[in-house]
Amino acid sequence: MSVSGLKAELKFLESIFDTNHERFRIIDWKPDELSCQFNVTGEKLLIIHCNITESYPSTPPIWFVDSDDPSLAQVLERLEDVRKGSTLVVNLIFLMHFVIHCTH
Repeated sequence: MSVSGLKAELKFLESIFDTNHERFRIIDWKPDELSCQFNVTGEKLLIIHCNITESYPSTPPIWFVDSDDPSLAQVLERLEDVRKGSTLVVNLIFLMHFVIHCTH
């Protein structure tokens, strides 16, 4: 994917998940990195980071979270099972689904 295509995808995500979104917010992005905030319970906020390689989307993004919670580590490991070539949108849908089910 071209840099301009990746920027367009990131801007699109930011327009949907802006800083006023109730559950999920894109808090910062660059062409090689994405930082998101997930409001899990109304009080518990998770900051989730994503490194985007130059070979994206054929190489999936690398997701990580600043937490010692083993269930969150499992969530991010499951993202590795998301098919190569999937877009960030697909990754975010899986991420939100897994986080909601693992934290409730």
